[in-house]
Amino acid sequence: MSMQQRDSFIFYRSFYEAIKDLDDTDQLNIYKAIIEYGLNGEISHLEGITKSLFTLIKPQLDANSRRYENGKKGAQHGKKGGRPKKDVSIENPNETPNENENNNININGNENNNQKENININTIEDIYNLYPSICPNRKTITGKTERNKGQIKELLKTLTVDQIKETIQLYVKSCAEKKIYIKNFGTFLDEFPDLSELKELDTIYDDDTWCEWEVLKPHKFRKNTYKQYLIDQRRYGVENVKFIGKVR
Repeated sequence: MSMQQRDSFIFYRSFYEAIKDLDDTDQLNIYKAIIEYGLNGEISHLEGITKSLFTLIKPQLDANSRRYENGKKGAQHGKKGGRPKKDVSIENPNETPNENENNNININGNENNNQKENININTIEDIYNLYPSICPNRKTITGKTERNKGQIKELLKTLTVDQIKETIQLYVKSCAEKKIYIKNFGTFLDEFPDLSELKELDTIYDDDTWCEWEVLKPHKFRKNTYKQYLIDQRRYGVENVKFIGKVR
């Protein structure tokens, strides 16, 4: 993608989380590559894990650059007084106005709808960027795709932006602290967890608390300590272990 030079760009926490555990040389190389591309649009030569990480990060830098350029175009139109208005014909002052044309303008409210759509797109981008592209513990990609943005849009029909953001942040934080793998992003959105349940797991259960859970493959029900539940998550994969609850 061809980009003009810029004075700044957005660097997300998810970038930092994916990079922080690399060795010093790899960290320096990918940080320099991100900065060079974000400010100057120049692609640096990378190899191995740094090349893979940059491949995942680059689409977000491109998306932010497009938003930046679109914002500049909008500002230029504003300086010129906005979009030119249509000429109003006054040749026949006795002519009856076209009521249908006026009604269409008032009812559709296209300008307001476009504004809402733009806000919605930006909101979806912000939520999308909260989820890491790389699992901090496994160092594998989390499968983020454009399809995920459609899943986020569906979630926004029943949940608030703050609820979705808090759930993602708490889930990622909990997985990092407990050193368990985070789910594929599409799977996470399909099985979007209940925020209250996440808070309970994060604050109440210690390693010796007895719980029960279901392992899907190979199928079995388990009762043991919460520590063993976390071990099963690492052994069978997060997607294959369904928490049931605390043993009363």
